[in-house]
Amino acid sequence: MTPKQKRFCEEYLIDLNATQSAIRAGYSKKTADRIGTELLGKTCVSSYLSELIKAQQERTEVTADMVIKELAKTAFSDIRKLYRADGSLLSIQELDIDTAASISSFKLKKEVVGESEIVYTSEYKRFDKIKALELLGKHFNLFSDTVNTINHQTNNTLEVKFV
Repeated sequence: MTPKQKRFCEEYLIDLNATQSAIRAGYSKKTADRIGTELLGKTCVSSYLSELIKAQQERTEVTADMVIKELAKTAFSDIRKLYRADGSLLSIQELDIDTAASISSFKLKKEVVGESEIVYTSEYKRFDKIKALELLGKHFNLFSDTVNTINHQTNNTLEVKFV
């Protein structure tokens, strides 16, 4: 493995962008898109990348399982867990850990009503549930570029390709 290939691998860990990694590693901008793809296909590069990723996971103590579990908290979150039985919104401190993990931001608004009454309004913004489901689906290879459907009138199989 060349020093440039090693540099490519180290750069690739930054953003997982093969083209930009090739450029940062010193390859030509003109051919970086082709070179990046070729490098990822090389056994020595993919082996070294695997070593780097494993070392990164050990250093950061972040595992693929942790990422999947966190995505699952958003993907399978239930909006009803934000409310009490009477329909009032729970405070941020009252949320269970999984529900709180599905919240991307929280605002507490203070409003003065009349001369002396203060009303607080809570507002939650949740992470994108569809995006979390999409990322989990991709990880588990649940989606395919080709979908086979049955035409029930003629009993023929139709192939539909999504681009």
